[in-house]
Amino acid sequence: MSGHVPTAYFYNSEGNLISEVQIGNKNHQQLIELFKEHHFEPKLKQTQYSSTTNFTASYGGHVYHLYDIKNMYGFAERFALSREYQNQTGYILTITSEEENNFVRDFLQEHQVYSVWLGAHDSETEGEWKWNRESTGPESDKVFFRKQKLATSEDGPTKQEISSNDESFSFWRKNEPNDADGDEDCAVLSGVDGGWNDVRCGFVDADLIVEFGSSELKPSIPETSFSSLENKAHEEL
Repeated sequence: MSGHVPTAYFYNSEGNLISEVQIGNKNHQQLIELFKEHHFEPKLKQTQYSSTTNFTASYGGHVYHLYDIKNMYGFAERFALSREYQNQTGYILTITSEEENNFVRDFLQEHQVYSVWLGAHDSETEGEWKWNRESTGPESDKVFFRKQKLATSEDGPTKQEISSNDESFSFWRKNEPNDADGDEDCAVLSGVDGGWNDVRCGFVDADLIVEFGSSELKPSIPETSFSSLENKAHEEL
């Protein structure tokens, strides 16, 4: 899966554009440190999220607000953490079961959304995927997948199984996650087939689902609704 390359725009004191630099998955603070010696002010191009959700759905006691806006992961995460619904703080979508994954896939298909961010990363240890520590959700900082690693011996490389009591549901597409170009530390869920793919955190072709839920794990048997909460959500937001 490929997308537009995120770009930093550099201006002089008169506000004139000096140069454009592709930034990969560098965050804003890294850019500032990189260019402050040149007295440049980096400005990340982004699209503002609306204060009201486009569409709302519910599953197993959790509520999902869909924002049909494409942004880099960092912007999406900050926006999600700023949202509140029924006295709960939002977080980027997390998935804990096949039933929930199918529910989200159907939700995206209903509104013709191609992909959304997952609140997950392997930025700390390559191949070890966990739900975000910053998340207020029940899966915060939980490892859910460890990729097989190659062990080298006299007989050549072999796959080494890595077991973990923390591992749980995941739905990666075939040959994913593959860390293409060595910088795919974030993940998206496809509205086409529900499959997961690792992408650059600077990928900008993903929309956003802000999830609201209790401190308990979501049940495996869903209670679903795609529309019953929509009017109430608009009233509260």
